[in-house]
Amino acid sequence: MLDNIKSVPHAAGCKQVLRAVEAGEAECVLLAQDADDFIKNKVASACGARGVEIRYVPAMDELGRSCGIAVGCAACALLKNNC
Repeated sequence: MLDNIKSVPHAAGCKQVLRAVEAGEAECVLLAQDADDFIKNKVASACGARGVEIRYVPAMDELGRSCGIAVGCAACALLKNNC
């Protein structure tokens, strides 16, 4: 799943993920297990309130690379019709 994130519509980063979830645009959210607990709890709470599936990935650096950014990424939302 992490191999093709760059090629599908997505939102990378906590703020963008929260916006996509709250706007009803997120199909599912990828959340790094090594992200800060505050961020994980905030994203998980928003996803739970909107019924958005969460899939966990091992590391922020791996998720960041998969999203095509040079830094670690705590969360990434795959937008509708991409999960």
